Amino acid sequence: MAFFNKFDKPVFLKEESDVTTFISRLKSLQNAAKGAARENIDREIKLASIGE
Repeated sequence: MAFFNKFDKPVFLKEESDVTTFISRLKSLQNAAKGAARENIDREIKLASIGE
């Protein structure tokens, strides 16, 4: 039952986030990137979209 006791501290959620500007900046970089850099940007966009 120790699994359920890991979240004993409060979790604070931000009401406002800069994720949308972060994603838009990544998308603008995505057009110029090539190779591994583009793959990393794609992954970051996917991860940031999850938290949106």
